[in-house]
Amino acid sequence: MYAEILKIGIPSAFSNIAMTICFVFRNRIAASYGDFVIAGSSINQGIGSISFMLITALAMGYQPFAGFNYGAKNFERLKAGFRVTILYSTVLSVFFVVVFALGGRSIFTLFIRDETTVDAGVKMLYATLWALPFVGIQMTMMVTFQALGKSVLATIVTLGRDFLFYLPLLFLFNSLWHFNGFMYSQPVADGLTTCVALVLSARLFKTLKAANNGK
Repeated sequence: MYAEILKIGIPSAFSNIAMTICFVFRNRIAASYGDFVIAGSSINQGIGSISFMLITALAMGYQPFAGFNYGAKNFERLKAGFRVTILYSTVLSVFFVVVFALGGRSIFTLFIRDETTVDAGVKMLYATLWALPFVGIQMTMMVTFQALGKSVLATIVTLGRDFLFYLPLLFLFNSLWHFNGFMYSQPVADGLTTCVALVLSARLFKTLKAANNGK
């Protein structure tokens, strides 16, 4: 029982640790461009967390559903729930892309009025919009791996996003393209992580299909 609990909890713990480490390095690089970039980045993180929390809540609501159906070996219902969650989380992601694209500057001015900070922050917000559509897909896949007890797959997605892709790209892109590279390292990392998650999910559901046909 303890092993099963840890299999679900460890990827979540790694995710929080990895995000904290990435946040530290991101702030150190942001500091090299000035205090206004740090301020803009912090506000951008806060605005982005609104969409992230809602998308995560949708995925977490699907998680027990996935676990129940996996335990009952009702793989078709599990796949149906997976597709519905992917669909609605993506729709929610696109909704926030539209809101932030149209009202990004107005939202930023609710937090700060300094034009230099607003300009930098809005540029970062627009850059993160390229990554936002991938969030729902990533979260749905990660909680599916956790619900099915596939801790290795969940950990690959979690650590892959932050340590395999984001941190190396953050330093590489920053050195090559400076502030633009600093901004766009995150969406590129999210796109690559989504590709990895899609491959792992396809293999997982292929295995489930084979098991279902073998009943």
